[in-house]
Amino acid sequence: MPPNIVLIVMDTARADAFEPWGAHLGASPTIADLARRGQSLGRVRSTANWTVPGHASMFSGELPRTLGLGIVENWSSAPAIAAARDKWLPEVLRRHGYATSAVSANLWISKHGGFDLGFDRFESVVSPRHQTMGNTGLRARLGWAHEGARARADDGAGQAEAILAGWLDHDAHRPFFWFVNLTECHSPYLPPRPYNDLGLLRRIHAADQARGNLTLEAIWKTSLGGRTMNAETLDRMRHLYQRSVLAMDDWVGRLLARLETHGLIDDTIVIVTSDHGENFGEGGLIGHCFSLDDRLLHVPFVSSHPGFADPSMSSLSELPGTIARSADITGHPWDRPVAPSGVAVAQMEAVSSRARVEEIVGAWGLDDEAIDLMTTSFTCATEGTFKLVRRDDGLEHLYQLDLDPLESSPIALNGRLPDAATHTVTVLRSAIDAAAASVSRTVRHAADLGLDESEVERIERKMRELGYL
Repeated sequence: MPPNIVLIVMDTARADAFEPWGAHLGASPTIADLARRGQSLGRVRSTANWTVPGHASMFSGELPRTLGLGIVENWSSAPAIAAARDKWLPEVLRRHGYATSAVSANLWISKHGGFDLGFDRFESVVSPRHQTMGNTGLRARLGWAHEGARARADDGAGQAEAILAGWLDHDAHRPFFWFVNLTECHSPYLPPRPYNDLGLLRRIHAADQARGNLTLEAIWKTSLGGRTMNAETLDRMRHLYQRSVLAMDDWVGRLLARLETHGLIDDTIVIVTSDHGENFGEGGLIGHCFSLDDRLLHVPFVSSHPGFADPSMSSLSELPGTIARSADITGHPWDRPVAPSGVAVAQMEAVSSRARVEEIVGAWGLDDEAIDLMTTSFTCATEGTFKLVRRDDGLEHLYQLDLDPLESSPIALNGRLPDAATHTVTVLRSAIDAAAASVSRTVRHAADLGLDESEVERIERKMRELGYL
């Protein structure tokens, strides 16, 4: 009998927020215990710095541009996902007898985005938090402050837990593949009590700071150098982010306990990872934009079964093939890796709308460096020690991650390279060249989907809550 598989994506979780990758003792006890009893991989990286392309690689085994994805202005990834049907993990598993189910708390990972492909059932959960963070009316501001003071609303984890409990109690067909996306540590970093351990006034202050600092405009403006955030605000956000990670860690612990109670734990491979990380002031950046730095790409990766993945696994694009091999699926479509063994490739797209760039530059008075950052696409490749970043104009930068973890001091490629880097740079360049050769030119936009106005309004409300608008 093939194993059951549960894939849990802790949206926006950077690796160093978890104990196996350097967080303090007690930061993530469930994940730490899972790593000790199962398997943890130390250097797995995402293929992108945000949700849609990161998830698409996890499900397809391809890089974002190969799929025609990556541009944040796109409302829906559905056309590109539909074109990848033959290599879409849930679809392949379903064809091989798996019962497939998904629950997602992220609006990007939803039916309208095409991510329901291959799932027998797909549940979207909505945070009970008032969706008023980006609204300016007095009633909206008061509602947001009231919820900040109460600190009772999560970001959908409670609903997701209830759904999975129902599946276990009534509908745990075997073998099954379950996918879960949790957004508890995504901005605005306001977990419910007891995870939010701030006092009343500090909870209200934290909610107000989220309103001022975590809209898309504020995140972009800060990351482009148009505004600054004080150290106290960043420290509070880091603290609540870490507490949100603990909330998800406990969630995983309860799911593992339920699987054991139902006698399924030994026959179920539980995988916990993330789609990308987050910045909290490093290099002047916040959120997850305009960068392919390792705080955004290095993600946690643990599984409940020893030997589930090849120890050399370095990219989330390898996940579909790894799952297929564990499920004893022969003739699967992921026998061709997107990069050499041990090398991870990631891609980031420029802001595609010239009108939007001109609007932002005029409103914020940005300098040439910020304009260049907005209007340049990047690809990077790394084997864990050296990281090569190439702009779409061909300019390259090399970083030695162990000596320069903030990637602030590029090594001159026209000078003498460290002895260990000469061959590595050749390998990394080859990986970037191969990625460029596979780029899809099929890029679709929301206008193709014919969404009605009410649906667009609902999406936009949620995007504001998540800091995307």
